[in-house]
Amino acid sequence: MSSYLGDYQAGCTLFDVFTTTDTSGRPTGLAGSPSPFLVVYKDAWFDGDATTGCTVAGVVLALNCNGLTGVNAWSVNTNLSPSFYSCGHQYQVLLRGGCVDSICVSGYVVGRFSLNKDSSLKPLIHGRNRVSVTAANEILADPCSAIFSVQKLIDRPIVDACSAIFSVQRIVDPDTILDKAIVQPTAVFSWPTSLRGILGWLGALSSNCLRQTAILQTLRARDDLSSIATADLTCEASTVHRGSFT
Repeated sequence: MSSYLGDYQAGCTLFDVFTTTDTSGRPTGLAGSPSPFLVVYKDAWFDGDATTGCTVAGVVLALNCNGLTGVNAWSVNTNLSPSFYSCGHQYQVLLRGGCVDSICVSGYVVGRFSLNKDSSLKPLIHGRNRVSVTAANEILADPCSAIFSVQKLIDRPIVDACSAIFSVQRIVDPDTILDKAIVQPTAVFSWPTSLRGILGWLGALSSNCLRQTAILQTLRARDDLSSIATADLTCEASTVHRGSFT
């Protein structure tokens, strides 16, 4: 009669069915006086006080559902007792009382489940347990919500023996970065700056026209129609000092 339903988030409602049969295997109604009911036990309750390791909170049992003899449905609303139905625990649903074809079936386990314990990866929001990738490379947590998109991964992330989660060796090929156009600067860069900003400045400084007087050095644009930056010059008997470009 027992089945493992899976690992769920606390606060959800679980549903399942079980069928009671006679010794010949024919579906037979569950009956008795008082009426049979279900009890949920938590973890290794049998090692301690069973009266504190079980509850009937949020538990519903329906017999002979839709007129089908012996077909019984049950549900557990874990939101009705948050202190009992808490994350990191395992639960067993047991039948208390009741007979089938005059045979007592009290004590049968009709279902088992856990709350945020047995799965290696669980969503933080209940119900968002599907991931799909669209044609536009968007990763979707559900059919309605786009989280982020990945345009290109040149080398794949890998799992190795030393990393707790993941280590990423390379995400973008260096050749892809080197192929990006670097534009001519319109002014001297300021700190902090990007690698592309520095490369653009070095390219202009090494290849563009430089004009110099006794007191000023000027970095010109490639077409020599405008100035990019200037630096003051001071001359002494044996030393020429150039100030910072501005």
